[in-house]
Amino acid sequence: MPGSAACGGMRNGEWRRSKMRKFRFGNYRILRSNVALIAALATPAAAARSALAEITVRDPGTFVVDQAGIVDDRVERDLDGWLRELEQKTTAQVKLLTVPTTEGEPVFNFAQRHAELWELGKKGKDNGVLVVVAVKEREVRIHTGYGIEPILPDSWCGSLSRNVFAEQFKKGNFSEGIYQGMVAIANKVADSSNVKLTGLPDYRYAPRGNPVPPAACGAGIVPIIVFIIILSSLRRRRYYRRWGGGLGEALFWGSVLSRGGRGGGWGGGRGLGVRFRRGVA
Repeated sequence: MPGSAACGGMRNGEWRRSKMRKFRFGNYRILRSNVALIAALATPAAAARSALAEITVRDPGTFVVDQAGIVDDRVERDLDGWLRELEQKTTAQVKLLTVPTTEGEPVFNFAQRHAELWELGKKGKDNGVLVVVAVKEREVRIHTGYGIEPILPDSWCGSLSRNVFAEQFKKGNFSEGIYQGMVAIANKVADSSNVKLTGLPDYRYAPRGNPVPPAACGAGIVPIIVFIIILSSLRRRRYYRRWGGGLGEALFWGSVLSRGGRGGGWGGGRGLGVRFRRGVA
């Protein structure tokens, strides 16, 4: 009968809709279980990455923070006094931070983060300097605020790191390398303000060595590489704000590439990192 057929069709339709609801609900439960499982598995890895990124050394208020224990007591005492007097006479804040390791965080990022965290330099002047020595990573970084770049340019910082810090570090003379490098920085900043620091050795570093000749190969791609680096650096400036990683770094690296991209020793400059091997000249 037509009525019976209609009723049968409705019952069949309801049955199909019921099955579809159960099917969709079952799939939803499976999807929700999978999401929960993925989240549970991802949480330890995310926590581990977060823990690595959160290794932080608080600023104790001193100018030499020797977490790695590589600076002699006398050197630490002398440097702390000179850097404190330097701030009093010039307002420039120069600090040293040594660590056994950054535990996987790139040394540049570690230095950048601490320079911002410690808020080095006077507001409006951006005249802070943070020198970071990471022993396990065998790197040294000299991070400068934009306001002090004319006094401590990238090229000078890189040369100082290779020829002073690195030369002593390769021999295992960490304290001596730090002493010479920090004295050179203090003198250069003090000279720029025509001030004298009590008892500071009369040591001034002048870069040495002949320029590296242009690379014979790959010269044609150098302008392209420089252009890409400049674009990348301009995009990153908003994050790095007043500390490092800006157009100056891009131009510096462009000059390095145009000279063949050679380097050696430990590290230097804002973002320049060169490794050392102890016992290797």
